[in-house]
Amino acid sequence: MKNISDIEDLLTVTQSIHRAKRNIILPIIYIIAGIVAIIIAPNFDKIDSLMMTLYVGGASIITIGAIKCLLPSKKLVYAKTKEAIEPKNLYFDATNEYTIKELLVNGKFEQLKSMASKKENGPQMVTYYSTPSGSFYIAQIYKFVPYHYIPFIEPIVTEK
Repeated sequence: MKNISDIEDLLTVTQSIHRAKRNIILPIIYIIAGIVAIIIAPNFDKIDSLMMTLYVGGASIITIGAIKCLLPSKKLVYAKTKEAIEPKNLYFDATNEYTIKELLVNGKFEQLKSMASKKENGPQMVTYYSTPSGSFYIAQIYKFVPYHYIPFIEPIVTEK
């Protein structure tokens, strides 16, 4: 089982998936608001606590804006339809092992979802990324070994 690739690794090399471009308008507004707070702070020199609050708050807002500008986007997008891809986990009992694999291979994700346990844990987990329209699925079965899940099969990609 050690030679099975992880779904996260496949997402980084798949050509049909890319990271969305970050919208930097909101971080720029943060930076401008922080600068404005620092500029108007000396006008409140009679009220020391307000002046210091504006200095510290302005510097904090500038820092948050700068960090938001520099961090890469975490949102994944399916290139063909430009839809966001959302990760989800389904948990199953140990008795469904081969049924789960067959449903994944045949692309029957709705049946798979109906079989899933309502609990947030179990001996088997299916991690999948999908578009809201269902035009793209990438899924992988994991088995629980003490303290973590390990990949059980190679990731399965379904494009419609």
